[in-house]
Amino acid sequence: MSRRYSRFLVCQSASMLGDQITESALPTIAILMLNASAVEAGALNAAVSLGYPLAGLFAGALTDRFSRRRLIVCADVIRLLSVISIPMAAAFDLLGLGQMYIAGFVIGTAAVFFEIAVQAYVPAAAGTRSLHTAYSGLEASRSVSQVAGPALSGFLIKMFGAPFALVANAAMSAVSVLGLPRAPETHMRVQSRPRITHEIRAGLLMVKNDAVLLPLALKSTTSNFGFAIILAVLPVFVYRGLQLDPMWLGIILTSGSLGACLGALFARKVTRALGLARTMTLGSVMLGVPWLFVPLSLTGEKILIMCLIAAISAFFLPVWNINAAVIRQSVVDDTSMGRVVATMKTLTWTAHPLGALFGAALAQGLSNAVGVGLGPALALVAGGLIRSLATLLVPRREEMRARKLLV
Repeated sequence: MSRRYSRFLVCQSASMLGDQITESALPTIAILMLNASAVEAGALNAAVSLGYPLAGLFAGALTDRFSRRRLIVCADVIRLLSVISIPMAAAFDLLGLGQMYIAGFVIGTAAVFFEIAVQAYVPAAAGTRSLHTAYSGLEASRSVSQVAGPALSGFLIKMFGAPFALVANAAMSAVSVLGLPRAPETHMRVQSRPRITHEIRAGLLMVKNDAVLLPLALKSTTSNFGFAIILAVLPVFVYRGLQLDPMWLGIILTSGSLGACLGALFARKVTRALGLARTMTLGSVMLGVPWLFVPLSLTGEKILIMCLIAAISAFFLPVWNINAAVIRQSVVDDTSMGRVVATMKTLTWTAHPLGALFGAALAQGLSNAVGVGLGPALALVAGGLIRSLATLLVPRREEMRARKLLV
């Protein structure tokens, strides 16, 4: 592992771990400190998630115009300042929901620029390393942060209070800012650039007119719609259907994170054993299949069954994500990478609020029809079914072979 890529991975790991702390601390502050209602807490969540629909395409165009390293650093600095404003306001008893909404929106929007620039910067940071190895390392780091993050966040919130737990996130952003390595960025060698609106349109057309990228984008968007259903309904099912307390929901989610860690570690071996096309198909199908067995948890061994469902499904998430990223990097020129990543992520993340709203309505309707146990369980089955059916949109093998993606 090169020193430059190692530093890059350490910086991204610190930043992602800090994100997990913020993800837990923001709603905790709103609900427990500021007595936010369910609607107000939901509005805070919406403020954080508005980044991609509002700024994703613009961020992609900027990523292809300017230094990606500088964009990563600037985004981290903006997030650091926004995060640290919350404990500072709390220390002087000035914190209110208005500031939380503004800080949440700024943090979420800066995260969009950060994530798009990071994805586009990976080949430069990795240098001569294979893309598969580079993205496997990044995905493994993300999975580890998802395992360690909730536990660390809970400890910090308990010890210091939710606002001051955010100081740890600010410190981790500082690590990312100060440690991010420099790497040659070939995309900036283009001398003339059209208007930024033309570049955004060009990014949309690149995805729309590509026989590999468009199916990847549509598959991921459809799958994430199903995933949003699962995320929205799972707490309702665990608390009301299974009559479990929040600790058990945390254990179920941690099981999923552990499964994702293993998936990131074994993604390359699975791909070598099955080949790219079969791995993509298997990974896509298995994201949803385990959730079809949720109703079994109503018959007994509910915790074990739900932990297995979460872990098996999550195992295949990095298997899919790593290979999808490698395909994208293989078919897109470096000068266009930011816009393509932004277009695909904007489509994908726009599906999240829609899926969450649909899942909530579906669970409520089914609960009224068949009960508070089976109703949410069937809604989770629907989410899993949508994730698996998204496999029908995976790029065709013939097209991948024609693009020399299959050997």
